[in-house]
Amino acid sequence: MNARFWLNLGLLVAAGVLVVLVVFEPGKQAPPQPEILTDMLPEAANHILITRRNDAPIELQKTDGQWWMLKPWHLPANDFRVQSLLRLLEAESPGHHDLSQLDPAKYGLDKPVATVTFNHTLKIDFGNTAPLQQRRYLAVNNQLHTLFDTFYYQAASKPVTFLSHALLPPDAKPEKLVMPKLTLALQQGSWVVNPPQPRLSADAPIELVNQWRTAQALSIRPVIKPAGKADIEITLQGTAQPLRFKLQQTDESVTLTRMDLGLEYVMPADIMAQLLSLPEPPDAPEVDTEQTPATPIEK
Repeated sequence: MNARFWLNLGLLVAAGVLVVLVVFEPGKQAPPQPEILTDMLPEAANHILITRRNDAPIELQKTDGQWWMLKPWHLPANDFRVQSLLRLLEAESPGHHDLSQLDPAKYGLDKPVATVTFNHTLKIDFGNTAPLQQRRYLAVNNQLHTLFDTFYYQAASKPVTFLSHALLPPDAKPEKLVMPKLTLALQQGSWVVNPPQPRLSADAPIELVNQWRTAQALSIRPVIKPAGKADIEITLQGTAQPLRFKLQQTDESVTLTRMDLGLEYVMPADIMAQLLSLPEPPDAPEVDTEQTPATPIEK
C-alpha cells in the first residue's frame, strides 16, 4: 500500500467523524418531548360540561353511542364539534409547572374565562393568553400548561354551534306529516296521502319521509319563540306531541323554526321545496300510434 492510499483512508475516517459530530452533536441535550395534557382517552369520555364567564353552560352526554346536548336544549349534538373538543384530552403541551407554587391570578386562572369538565371529574380551566407566545394558559390537575388558542375558541363557541343540523332526531320514525298542502299518515303499515294523488307510485311517500329524516340545515340560530299555528307538524313514533315548525320563505332565505324551542333552521331553498311535496312521477313512455304495415309473407 502506498502513501496515497493511507492519505485517502485517513481523509475518509476524518469525514466520518465530522458527520457523526454534526448529526449527533455530543454534549447537546435532546429537546424535551411534549407532554400529553391528560391521561383520559377521548373514547372514555361520556359527559362534558362547558362553563363560560359570559354565556350559558353547555352540557353534553353520550348515550348509546350518540352525543346529545342536555343544556341549554335537549337535542342531538353536532358530532364533529364534540369530537373536535375531545381532542383537548390528548393535546400536546410543551411542559408544565406546579400551579400551587405560582399565583393563579397572574395567569387568569383564579377566575377562568372557560372551564371544560369531562366525566364530572377532570376539569380543564382556561386563563389568559401568554403575551409573547400567542398561547393560552390552562390549569389541569393543579398544573400550569400552555396551548394554542384553538381549543379555547371551541369551548367559547355559542351553544347553538354544538347542535346537530338535522331537522329530526337520529333514527326518527315519522308516522304523520302535516304540511301546508299535503298530509301523510301511516296507517296499518301503508302511507295514506291527502289529497289523494293516484298517479304517484307507492314509493313516493316513503321517499318524502326519508328526505325529512336526512334533511340538514345550513345553519341554526336562536330566535324568539313564534306564536300562532304551526305550518308543519311531524309526529314521531313513541312521542305524544308532534314537532311543530313555523315556515318562512322570502326571496333571500327559507327558514323552519322549532316553535317549542325557538330555534331557527336556515334551509337550502331547493331542499325545502323537495320537503313540501311528493316527488313527481316519471313521465309515462310515449305510445307509438303509427301502425307499421305488416310485411307480406312470401309463399
